Amino acid sequence: MKIATKILLMLAISIFIIIGLLTWFNIRVMKETMSEEIEDLLTSHLEFAAKTISQNSGDTKRTAEIIAHNPAISKALDLDVSVGTSRLLNELVKIYPFCNYILVVTPQGDVFAVNTNDKDGNKMAGEELLGSNVLGTPAFLYLLEHETLVPELAKDPLLPQFGIKPKLSEWYVTPVLKGSRIIGYVVISYDWQEELLSLLKSIRKDLLSQENPVIEVALVDDKGNVILGSGHEQKKLVPSSDLVWREKPLKFGNTTTNLVIASDRAKINEPVTGAIISSLAIAGVATIILLVCFCVIISKTLLFKLEAICEGTDAFQQGDLTFRLPSLGKDELGSLASTFNIMGESLQNAAQELELKVQQRTEELRAANENLIDEIAERKKAQEAMCESEQTLNRILIASPVGIAFISADRKLTYVNKSWLELFGYNDFEQLKGLRVDLFYASEEEFERVGSLISYFCAKGELAVTDTTYLRKNGETFEAHLRVNPFDLSDMTKGFVSTIEDISEKKKAERELWDSEARFQAFMDNSPTVAFIKDEQGRYIYTNREWRLQFAPSVNDWKGKTANELVPPQIANTFAGTDRLAVERGETSQFIQLITGPRGDQRSWLTFKFPVQDASGKKYLGGVALDITDRLRAEEEREKLRNELFQLQKKEALGTLVGGIAHDFNNMLQIILGYSEILLMDKKKGDPGYKDLQTIIQTSKGGAELVKMLLAFGQQSQAISAPLDLNHQIRQLSTLISRTLPQIVQVDLNLLDGPTTISADHNQIDQVIMNLAINASEATFDGGELKIATTTVSLDDNYCKSHFGAKPGSYVMLSVTDNGRGMDEETLAKIFDPFFSTKERGSTRGTGLGLSVVQGIVQQNGGHVTCESQPGKGTEFKVYFPAIEAPPEPAKTTASSVQSAETETILIVEDNIPVAELERKGLETAGYKVIVANSGSDALEIFKSRKQEISMVILDLLMPEMSGRDCLIELLNIDPSVKVLIASGYAPEDELHREIRPLVKGFVRKPFAMSELVNEVSYAMANV
Repeated sequence: MKIATKILLMLAISIFIIIGLLTWFNIRVMKETMSEEIEDLLTSHLEFAAKTISQNSGDTKRTAEIIAHNPAISKALDLDVSVGTSRLLNELVKIYPFCNYILVVTPQGDVFAVNTNDKDGNKMAGEELLGSNVLGTPAFLYLLEHETLVPELAKDPLLPQFGIKPKLSEWYVTPVLKGSRIIGYVVISYDWQEELLSLLKSIRKDLLSQENPVIEVALVDDKGNVILGSGHEQKKLVPSSDLVWREKPLKFGNTTTNLVIASDRAKINEPVTGAIISSLAIAGVATIILLVCFCVIISKTLLFKLEAICEGTDAFQQGDLTFRLPSLGKDELGSLASTFNIMGESLQNAAQELELKVQQRTEELRAANENLIDEIAERKKAQEAMCESEQTLNRILIASPVGIAFISADRKLTYVNKSWLELFGYNDFEQLKGLRVDLFYASEEEFERVGSLISYFCAKGELAVTDTTYLRKNGETFEAHLRVNPFDLSDMTKGFVSTIEDISEKKKAERELWDSEARFQAFMDNSPTVAFIKDEQGRYIYTNREWRLQFAPSVNDWKGKTANELVPPQIANTFAGTDRLAVERGETSQFIQLITGPRGDQRSWLTFKFPVQDASGKKYLGGVALDITDRLRAEEEREKLRNELFQLQKKEALGTLVGGIAHDFNNMLQIILGYSEILLMDKKKGDPGYKDLQTIIQTSKGGAELVKMLLAFGQQSQAISAPLDLNHQIRQLSTLISRTLPQIVQVDLNLLDGPTTISADHNQIDQVIMNLAINASEATFDGGELKIATTTVSLDDNYCKSHFGAKPGSYVMLSVTDNGRGMDEETLAKIFDPFFSTKERGSTRGTGLGLSVVQGIVQQNGGHVTCESQPGKGTEFKVYFPAIEAPPEPAKTTASSVQSAETETILIVEDNIPVAELERKGLETAGYKVIVANSGSDALEIFKSRKQEISMVILDLLMPEMSGRDCLIELLNIDPSVKVLIASGYAPEDELHREIRPLVKGFVRKPFAMSELVNEVSYAMANV
């Protein structure tokens, strides 16, 4: 396609596009202008209709208020006389023609009066409402609350209930007042149906007169249903792209609806469519005319100039530089033709100059050839001299003991000497020539590292020196010292010369030395001892890690500094004193130093200091020290525990002795007490010997209490352990404590909220509490204070290690504290010793067994006791009992009926014959039949032969030959249902006591009164 054709085609397309865009823009403006005018028209009509409806609605409300204030209506309501009121309402309808119905309603909801004629005097059905009650209707109730009601525009909300035809209406209510009292209500109905229909038709007619293709003017609900239209049969109106839609929400009382005007968009746009067709036709004709004009102009002014320029171009292509274009005018093509002619002249001149230069260059080349012949002769002489120099250099390289290699710029071997070959294990260089040197490195990473190092130093004009690892022919590696220098610093492409020295042995020696030092350093740094070396000026030349951690933890730069520069002055002075002694003695010296460290903790150190001399004769002072603080503390603790163990063993030995004596003494007391009671039964108060027998009984009971204390001290008392609340026990004793102690001593209880349950004998716990309270009160001054508190604690292993006899676990702690005179350390160490007392010798206030008994009872129950006291600051006892879970409430049981004692037979097993006879006599007196066995084996024989008649066995625990425990087991094997009552005052093992408790029916502690024995037997018989 020719250029002229292209130009014409582009012009035609451009013209058509421009005219089309202008036409489209014009049509768009017309369309938008027409739409805006129509929308403005619709909007103005909507505003007018809404304003009219709102104004009429407001008039109706004001009318209701005016009628409510009519004096005739208020007077009729007040007098309850409706005569004439309906006629008055008929007249008011004529005055206010928009009213449909006017109702007057009493406060009780009865219709008092209603108009019977409309505004034109026509008869209406309103009289049917007279006398009816509207108070119960939902519509009227809503009116009373909101003053206005239009619940559904298509239906009358009130009248249809009374058979009156529904209308489109709006209702208002206003009260009729007399003073502040409501005497009735005025209700007005506004008939919207005719009013709105007339208004909607008027708007549609007005729009049609203005050539607006309006479809409908209507009231529409939220779903698009037409409530009231302007006359067309439209049932539903919804917005769509085919309609020009304008709507405005209207409020009728409590109901919202939409006033809608809809026009046909297609009919509105019909004028615009015609304008579009006309514009397109005009654009087509204009395009054809302009195209013809442009063709004529271009053919006259452009095409012949282009053809001339193409002719000149063809001439230059064929080599005719003398061709020139004619003058083509002063436009752009004319300027192009002038430039073309100037270019032709320039090319012609350049061709002539080039020919001259070729001739000159030929002459120059001839002269250069002659000079080259002379240079070749001179170079030959230089090569002969160089050959002689190379032979000399070769002899030097062969004789060198160091490996020498010439390397190209790309790191390939170009020459190696004999030493290099021997070093790497090769014989012939020819097989190595041209190989890259990475083959001789131990790793690719090392090859790259050395290459980077050489490039860096040679670029700076310096000798590259490094140690590296090479690979021999046989696969072995060796360490070497490498030196590399370029042949020409100004031209690195000429290659490098390198020397290689084997330093494997040297490196090995260095590593061995380093390993030795590292092992020594690691050994010393991981040693628990501190170590150091000082020179003669006292400067540290070595310290291990432990020394730095203990004495200079925050110092990093310690080497070459003295102690005064590294540690606090008091530590430095301590160091200096022992340093001086060690130097003066000239031998290893041992010291124990008490040093307060930089953290403020005081530690004991066992230090050894000794002189050191090196190979050159230089003298140093070395030292090591070991922290022995924990060892010294452990020795002190061990000594303390040894003393406690000795005291415990002493108490155990004494307890064993006391237990044996107490057992026999109990039997003696049992005989004395028992027979005294039997004798007393035959006497009356005032008989001779009655008081003496009472004295014997009381003394025997006192002896029994003393035996109990001795057994408690030896942890061998017969305790009846059971779960008990320690707080409850203390509260029960608090009154007794307050009465027992002097009034000047104030007792303060601080008991833990919550359970403090332990397993113990309640009598023993009472004894512990009373003993501690009495001891504390006797130690207080006038106006003293005694505090008794409980809490729960958990003891760990660390606590138990430092408190002999303590075991880890949960405990209930009882603390008894006084503010009395206190005790010194010597007294504190003896307070639990038996028969030790701080009271004056001969005092009758105590036996010295109180605290011993407390300790025995507590230890018997698995606990322990501690005491803290200082002179003048009071004393605090802490008693730890193992804590247990609180038991559930026991179920109440009722005892079975007690059989007559005359039908019961009891077997007494007692090795002490007088005691056995006493028990027999007491039980026979109570009506029981009694069989006596003086040993366990006799008891078993009797029981086997007479078990059917034996109701109960009374068994002593301590008997020769067969123990009470073994006898009990055998009895149960014979008859598992046998009832056994234990009568004993001494239980050698608490574990034994716990073992037999579930197997027996009860315990009676010796010495006991005969009545106590009889009661215990009766109770055990009754409770199976």
